[in-house]
Amino acid sequence: MSAAAKPVRTAASLVLCARSPISPISPASPRTQDFRVLLLKRNARGTFGGLTVFPGGAADPHDADPDWAARFPRSPIPPPLARAGPHLGITALRETFEECGILLLASDQASASPSASTSASASASALGSRLSLKENRDWRQRVYNDPAQYLALHKHLAAAPPLSRLVYWANWITPVVERSRFNTHFFLTVVDGEVAGLGADAAGAGSDASAGIVEADGSETLSLAWMTPSEALDAFKRQEISMFPPQFFILSELAAMTFDQLEHMVNSSATLDRHVVPFQPELVGMSPNKNPVMALPGDEKHSSAAGQSDTKGRRNRIEMVRREGRVVDLIVDKSEPAKSKL
Repeated sequence: MSAAAKPVRTAASLVLCARSPISPISPASPRTQDFRVLLLKRNARGTFGGLTVFPGGAADPHDADPDWAARFPRSPIPPPLARAGPHLGITALRETFEECGILLLASDQASASPSASTSASASASALGSRLSLKENRDWRQRVYNDPAQYLALHKHLAAAPPLSRLVYWANWITPVVERSRFNTHFFLTVVDGEVAGLGADAAGAGSDASAGIVEADGSETLSLAWMTPSEALDAFKRQEISMFPPQFFILSELAAMTFDQLEHMVNSSATLDRHVVPFQPELVGMSPNKNPVMALPGDEKHSSAAGQSDTKGRRNRIEMVRREGRVVDLIVDKSEPAKSKL
C-alpha cells in the first residue's frame, strides 16, 4: 500500500488538567504553575509504543450511538464540538475511563447551566466517584472488551457525559510517511486537585494520583503521572520521557497558562471558539544530522502555502531528533522572512 493510500483512523484524546499546589516552573524562574496534566506512558509494544501521551484512542461506532442523545438533553453541546462531531467527545471520555479509570460525569448543575461560573469540582464528578474500586475495574474491563458498555454504564448510573465541559483544543493528523495514521481531536477539561488526589501532600514533580481508582490499565498504558506542563517538557528535554509533536506543542501552550484561565475557558465552552484547524506535518527533508524535518501549516514548504505569497520565506517546522528509534528531542524552527530595508 502506498503512503498516500494509508488509512487514517479517527481518534480523540483528553487533556485533563487538575488544580494543584503551586510549583515553580524551574529553580531559576520566578513564575509558577498551579495545575498538573494527566500523562500516560504507552506500552512499548503497542501503537506509539513507549510514548508519553494524553489519555485517548481510536473512535468506535458505538461512540455515535443515537441513544447517547437521551443522556444529555439539558447539556448543550459546545458549537466547536458539535461541528467536529459529539461522538469524538464520547471517544475521548471513554478512552480516558478505559486507560486510567477516570469516569467524568456531568453534574446536574453543569447540565442545567454549562456556561455558569462554577468551580471545577462542582461542575463534574471525577474518578468514578459513583463506583467502588471493584466496580470501577469491572466496568473498565467490560468497556475495554466492548465499547458499547460505556453507554450501558451511563444508563446504569442514570448519568450523562460532560460534553458541555469539553473545550475543543487541537486537531493533529499523522504525517503520510508514518505506518499508523490517525486524525486525532484533542479536548481539554478541568477537575479539582483534591478530586484528582493532588492535595498538599501530593505535591512534587510527577506525583502519581493517590485516589486509588486512578491507575494505568497495565496493558495499553504502563504508568501515569500528574505533571505540570513545564515538568513534562523538562523531563522530555532530559530524555526521561518521549513524546510526539502534538503533546509537545499542547504542553508548550499550557505552560504559559494558569488553572483559572483554563477553568474560565471550560466554563465558557458554550460560547468559546478556538478556531481549531487541522495540523498535518509534512516531511520536507532531512537535517544535517539525518533527522526528519517536518513542515507545519504556515511554513513556506507546507502544501497549505501553495498560491500564498505571504508565506514566502516563512518557517514553521520541527526537526525530530531520533535515537534508537525514539524521539528524544524536537527542535522548533519558527521564523518570519527578513524585511527588506528601504
